[in-house]
Amino acid sequence: MAVQVHPSATAVDGFPTVPSLGSLKNEVDLAMIAAPPNSTPSLLEDCWIAGVKAAVIITGGLAEVRRASLYCRLGHAANV
Repeated sequence: MAVQVHPSATAVDGFPTVPSLGSLKNEVDLAMIAAPPNSTPSLLEDCWIAGVKAAVIITGGLAEVRRASLYCRLGHAANV
């Protein structure tokens, strides 16, 4: 079963969404994160808190950002 999470939209492309991973009652095996680079560390941390077993991050411009702090936050979130 696939569920979309969006903090403010009630539906995306006609599919219903939930406001957060914490609002899901079922265990999540895989999260697909499609977000801007600056959002990815906190979203990955949300996955960890919710007990998600694996995550795939789809983002653009991460190399162009070239901010060491962002890479460190993302690495820390991935290793928690």
